[in-house]
Amino acid sequence: MWSVINRRVFFRKLEQQLIVRCAFSNDSYGLDKVKTKPVPDIVRKPPRLPFLKSIYAGQYDIEVLTYPETLNLERYKDLESRVQQVQHNCSKIDTVRQLGLFGMSAPYPCSGLNLSDTEVARVFEYFDSNTFKSVFDHTLCVDIIKTFGTPNQKSKYLPLLASGAVCTLHIDTVIGTLLPNESWELTGSVKQSTDVFLLFVIKNKAYIVEKDKTFANGENLELRQVIVTPDDVIENVDLTKIMHKGKLYACSSLATSLKRVVQSTIQNIIPKTRLNLKLREFDSVLEILAKSLMNIYTLESMIYLTTWMTDGFDNPDIGLESASVQLFARQTVNNVLLDLKMVNGRNSVSDQFLSLCNEVENLVESLEGSIKLANFISSQGIEFFNKSDYEENVSFLTTAYRNLMMKRNEPSLKYGFKQYLHPALQVCNIIGLLN
Repeated sequence: MWSVINRRVFFRKLEQQLIVRCAFSNDSYGLDKVKTKPVPDIVRKPPRLPFLKSIYAGQYDIEVLTYPETLNLERYKDLESRVQQVQHNCSKIDTVRQLGLFGMSAPYPCSGLNLSDTEVARVFEYFDSNTFKSVFDHTLCVDIIKTFGTPNQKSKYLPLLASGAVCTLHIDTVIGTLLPNESWELTGSVKQSTDVFLLFVIKNKAYIVEKDKTFANGENLELRQVIVTPDDVIENVDLTKIMHKGKLYACSSLATSLKRVVQSTIQNIIPKTRLNLKLREFDSVLEILAKSLMNIYTLESMIYLTTWMTDGFDNPDIGLESASVQLFARQTVNNVLLDLKMVNGRNSVSDQFLSLCNEVENLVESLEGSIKLANFISSQGIEFFNKSDYEENVSFLTTAYRNLMMKRNEPSLKYGFKQYLHPALQVCNIIGLLN
């Protein structure tokens, strides 16, 4: 993808200083420059086999190796223009509302921006800890109403939400009781927030509640026998696919936060010395920084490869991809923060660095746990393998792992697809394993 390939972070020695080059600039951008006119929709292709599940069954989609671009040229230019507007203006809710970002995924007829998953993930790169949670919840609420709401519910609520009437999402936090008149009574409490609507999901139903119907009690909002009429009840709600996409948005924001931690580390080590030597010239330090950036950009590539699947194909199955992105994100956070804290030194860590680390750790809390993710990935892959027509008795991934452990010289990943790789990957020595 252009956005991933074109963005480079690299180091060089210039007048004995270590400099990091990043995509941010100090220029401010006017809010009136944001484009709101419709752009051509992405042409979706028929359903395809799930990518990661197919690998378990010995099948590999060579189309993925070409680093496909989801957006057509006009949407790509529109996204780059929009990113220029939002990258310095997403620290306050009011500004997010002015930019129309509460309607990112809402359709044009509902005053939304109608952005694709790829575009929404790109925009999420620029939300900080002050705005991320509100916009994240709100975007999922828009998707729930857009996907499962009735025509009347869509026409009533989507324009309101797209205009910036903030809606928070609450899953299995209150109790719902069916009344004789087909209305529902909700009872419970949730954390206080600056919203206009609340959307409660209980099992396969969702309930839209105006905040005015709740009672503030300190830091909580209490629902005391709140009545929800059938017009505000959404039936047959399945959060699975919506949450999969939501986790990608969270990982997108997480990747940018990790870049800020790396940047802060570089700024901290430039003036430091150890044993009368400049810390920035230590090979071990440069290796840690390079490894951290490689992991971050690998995470970013995984995110946008997955959004290519959700945007480019009908009814995509990305359960395994979403789980893999989350698991790798957790591993990347653990490794990067541990290494960078060591480089900074335990007794000389700056407050800014610690604040950025805390922001990263807070974002990680929105992901599933590592053990749960690992179990899901293995069980889903094996289940798909058992249902496939693969002739061998074991998955080729299992065979490849055994060969690796036994140090055999015959890798099991010989698919002969070197010719399909992006030109930038042709020079890698590891490609010899893929011939």
